[in-house]
Amino acid sequence: NAKEVNATIISALPHLRRSAIATQCCSHTSAKETCHRTWDVVANMSIDQVQNDYCLSDYSVHETLPESIMMRTYQEAHELCASFGLTLCSHACAGGGCGYDK
Repeated sequence: NAKEVNATIISALPHLRRSAIATQCCSHTSAKETCHRTWDVVANMSIDQVQNDYCLSDYSVHETLPESIMMRTYQEAHELCASFGLTLCSHACAGGGCGYDK
């Protein structure tokens, strides 16, 4: 059961401020990995400025409302990123918008 697995993983990470983890995808160049919290699904391209309508896990409205973030399993997040030609990020994307750092 994915919910049980996610709950187990989250309980093993007590330093997290909230239980929901946002999907963040990364593009790669030879020099670096670039985090994307927003993506234009129709144009299949990065959004230069953070626009809440394009947040990959929806916009987080409040730190006590984890249901405001689209929760996905690892596989679902991996498949979403892959559908854009991206990968899951291997680093934190703090400060990238969409209210995920609350």
